[in-house]
Amino acid sequence: MNKFCMSFVYINIMQFFKLALLACTATAAALAADYLPLQPGNSWTYTHLSSGESFTIRVGTPLSTQEGVIYYRLTGYVDRPLWVRTAANGNLLFLDEETGRDQILTSFEDARGGWAAAPFRVCEQESQPISKSGPYIGPIGEVAATTELQYRSSSCADAGIEAETYAANLGLLRRVVTTIAGFRTFTLVEARIGHLTFAGRPAASFHAAVTQSPGGHLNAALRLTLSTPEPLTLVYPTSQDYDIVLWDSSGRPVHQWSEGRFFTQAIRTREVTSGLAHNVEIPTPLPDGAYILEAWLTAGPSQRAYSSLTPFRIEQGRLVQQ
Repeated sequence: MNKFCMSFVYINIMQFFKLALLACTATAAALAADYLPLQPGNSWTYTHLSSGESFTIRVGTPLSTQEGVIYYRLTGYVDRPLWVRTAANGNLLFLDEETGRDQILTSFEDARGGWAAAPFRVCEQESQPISKSGPYIGPIGEVAATTELQYRSSSCADAGIEAETYAANLGLLRRVVTTIAGFRTFTLVEARIGHLTFAGRPAASFHAAVTQSPGGHLNAALRLTLSTPEPLTLVYPTSQDYDIVLWDSSGRPVHQWSEGRFFTQAIRTREVTSGLAHNVEIPTPLPDGAYILEAWLTAGPSQRAYSSLTPFRIEQGRLVQQ
């Protein structure tokens, strides 16, 4: 069973299938390939589904040169913003502002066993298309025809891009990166392409709620809820499972659960099959006023896999939800 449930925003099913059909029936001619549609306002958001870490690629305003060549400001795709255009052969080119010349940013051409420069990644890298590419299945649906790039680097072993999957007229679908903890896959979960916007719902959601006992004690109830029957694997860098911070109305932290506690530094995994729950006591009494409870799971490389913000008030010593 597909572990992702589909949910569409401002796009109906027929529009999405029409968009997917464009990608699947794109001809093999280089002139027809558009592996990252450059149109102002286009955006793609990717998530590492186990940790919740994400990044977004955005296409900004155009720039026209005196020769009439149009470039678009591209952010989030590599390590720096660039002026980028698509060449007739489908390659992504960037404008070298020092020389005023085009340079290869990403090559989709079959280099007959050769490698093309892939600048501005974490490391000095080169890319090469894989001759055989298959279908793609992910949160945004299924795409029959894809193009996959493999990457290599001679400058570092624990960083950089390992592979990318593209679909013509849709864009980048998936990026696999190398980290000191191993490979991480970032999957397309939301995109805006032209007038079409669509999104896939990930396998889990996180929520925090504040409750008060009859005796006046406050408690933070943290809940991770699975959206599908497929299990979710969480990777924790330490023995800590979660953390909370309580902020007052002036933006000052008045309590952090982990402060003063000791946690062992050992990577561990936890497979979640039916949800996850943690109950954390909040020190009382709290002065009357407005507060925000910030809570998160300390999984993933950033130790902030899933997070939630919950506002509440204390009036005459009693909890008032907002």
